[in-house]
Amino acid sequence: MEEKKIMSTAEVAELTGYKPVTVRKYALILRIPYSGIGRRKIYKWSEDDIIRFRQAIISPDGRRDRRGKPRKVIKNKGVITDSLCTEADR
Repeated sequence: MEEKKIMSTAEVAELTGYKPVTVRKYALILRIPYSGIGRRKIYKWSEDDIIRFRQAIISPDGRRDRRGKPRKVIKNKGVITDSLCTEADR
């Protein structure tokens, strides 16, 4: 039985060319397995996880994309609005 190779966040960042903070943000979004608590988390990336990361961060035309990034919600005068909607949509 072949053992899966596990990589750290720093190794994935170096392999993909993104900053470690970006890789950590997407690790949280993609629910990558980790060990540790709070700020001391060590994400355990497998090869399948790296493929999912690349699919989440790059659009089909090869440019960076914001898929997977949560939208920012603004609370304004007691009404919660989505920051991506226009005035006409409200």
